[in-house]
Amino acid sequence: MSNKAEGMGCLDLPNGEQYKGQFSNNMRNGYGIYKFRNGDIYKGSWKNGLFEGYGIYTFASKAKYKGQFKRGQRDGVGIYRYKDGRMIWKGEYKEGVIKEGVIRRSSYITDITHKDVIS
Repeated sequence: MSNKAEGMGCLDLPNGEQYKGQFSNNMRNGYGIYKFRNGDIYKGSWKNGLFEGYGIYTFASKAKYKGQFKRGQRDGVGIYRYKDGRMIWKGEYKEGVIKEGVIRRSSYITDITHKDVIS
């Protein structure tokens, strides 16, 4: 009998964080929910222990990102909604960095690029 985690399960970590979801080959693989000690929550796909594919990351502040992840980072198309809900960023990320997209504030839309965000 193998001691590797396989199938559905729950992992309570010593630091107070928790994972509930699918395991394969002793790693988080498939769909799962991870609750961070700081109050952040990730619900979505996992591959080899990292966020991979579609997921929803809700920050403790109530801001939220819905979109694609790759190797544990935002990567691909996604939507970031600020905690008050009045400002939304919709665009493309690459390796966790905003590349380009549209920001919506209340009633207007502005096209911006990564350079606009960091300047």
